[in-house]
Amino acid sequence: MIREDLWEQWYQLLLSQWGLDYRLAFIVGAVQAALQTYDYDAVTITSGYRSPIRQKELQAKWDSGDRTGLAARPATRSWHMQGLAVDVSTRSQNFNLFREIMESVPGIRWGGRFKKVDRVHFDLPIGQPKSIDQLIAARF
Repeated sequence: MIREDLWEQWYQLLLSQWGLDYRLAFIVGAVQAALQTYDYDAVTITSGYRSPIRQKELQAKWDSGDRTGLAARPATRSWHMQGLAVDVSTRSQNFNLFREIMESVPGIRWGGRFKKVDRVHFDLPIGQPKSIDQLIAARF
């Protein structure tokens, strides 16, 4: 059993501050609350939703050789741009426990198992990822 108040706090934070889709926020919030319920520290969230414009900026940063704060080149089709991805610090004390719990949830993927390894990344693929250009065009 997890503490409902901790889950509610995490859920609201993941929606409001990190812009996650409610389905991923539900899962990540539950895992974070479970860790804290059993006296483990929650992991540090480093990225959630990214606008298509922000994604392009991060690609340009990577392409210019500045890799500060980036574990991999941001993808053209990223679940981050739909609020269905979250990055966490692998330096968090309980990263491995968080990863094990997250990977046990049906539908969750860990970037550490991707061909191009991205250990900080977790996503919940729903439907088809949209490209930067598709998302920008849809706004106008």
